[in-house]
Amino acid sequence: MKLERALLIGIWSLRLCFATSLPPFAGECALLDRVSEAARPQSPTAGAVLKILELVALGRMDSADAQLETRIGLKAGQLRGSDFRSETVREHALRKIADIDLPQALDFLQGLKKEDLEPDGSARIWPTVSITLHQARLNRIPEPMAKIAFLEDTLSEWNAAVSWAAEELCDRGSYASLPLIRKSIHQRLSTARDAEDQIGFCEARVSLLSRNPDRITALGSFLSVNEGSTDRRLIVWAVNQLYSMKSDRADGELKRYLAELDGALPSTVDAARKAVFAQTRQEISELLERRGK
Repeated sequence: MKLERALLIGIWSLRLCFATSLPPFAGECALLDRVSEAARPQSPTAGAVLKILELVALGRMDSADAQLETRIGLKAGQLRGSDFRSETVREHALRKIADIDLPQALDFLQGLKKEDLEPDGSARIWPTVSITLHQARLNRIPEPMAKIAFLEDTLSEWNAAVSWAAEELCDRGSYASLPLIRKSIHQRLSTARDAEDQIGFCEARVSLLSRNPDRITALGSFLSVNEGSTDRRLIVWAVNQLYSMKSDRADGELKRYLAELDGALPSTVDAARKAVFAQTRQEISELLERRGK
């Protein structure tokens, strides 16, 4: 149960990521994001990028060729030191590897053994391998319905990827998958209260996405002052979904909602609603500022 809760917190943190302050190791993870962008299949630096991410994931970057970083335009030694051996950064490196469209990336994840990842004092890195391996396989499935089938099949496994698969299905608005999701959650969570809370959040996401077949339109229709929702978890999720699309149109919905909040805040008298609006306004502003919008 403790491991399940820890894994859920880790998975949710990827989706509910905006906050008034940056999380620990945000700078190191952002640097790995920049590095991974140079791993396009035909890029001459793809091999070096993958090697770097593999070494960071293994916690062995300090023993690498001293000039490895310079091959991708960084300073020598820029990706070394204790911060790049932290569990958080190593997990992030694994997620970046999963997103690289190279056969060697999948081979690396498939070949990992638990002992390869020691030390792992948090016991989080090995479960993350299971999630990232499934993510890498999902990325290589072209058809949307085949992706859903893969995720549903994953629900019958017994590893960390099961929680991830349930969250993916919820985030994709897969209404037909709800019976399997409910069953999986009840099997994994020992208390009815925790299970019903997680199921309710999933059902709320599926319902929200059913508003319109266009994902951006569906999310935008929920993010409205007229909607009146004060469900912080669902608001955070919807904002983060739009922001993660890295789309001008999705960012346009965030800017539209931000303008609505600016207009509504002065006249909002309900204290709870005003607090939700104010916090959301601040967080969206910070997100768009990070994007440079």
